[in-house]
Amino acid sequence: MEAPMRLVIGGLLLLSSATAAATSTKCTFYPPATAPVPSVEFLGYERVGPVLIHGAGGPSTLPYKSWKVVTFDERSKAIHFVYTNPGDPALPPSFTVKGRGRHTQLLVGGQTYTGELSCGS
Repeated sequence: MEAPMRLVIGGLLLLSSATAAATSTKCTFYPPATAPVPSVEFLGYERVGPVLIHGAGGPSTLPYKSWKVVTFDERSKAIHFVYTNPGDPALPPSFTVKGRGRHTQLLVGGQTYTGELSCGS
């Protein structure tokens, strides 16, 4: 293989690995099975975004302007996250995730469900 071609291939491999590392799972909230909202995965590198919901049909991304991270600390597994359904029945109902570690609560439709915010590998 010629040197210029090796450089091009090497550059593409570096670019693809940098892109993959730019967005990674920061934390995942695991609600109890009785909750109306499935697990919520918080992605990002320096800050949270995007946010995935893992439903029966597979993962889907919450629209960017529909959610807000009030506070987030990956190291202490603490979060205060608010999602407002923009009027789309295909999306989950509005909810809040707030708490720390195994004492994280999902508030949705006037009900509270205790789950776990898991961060790191």
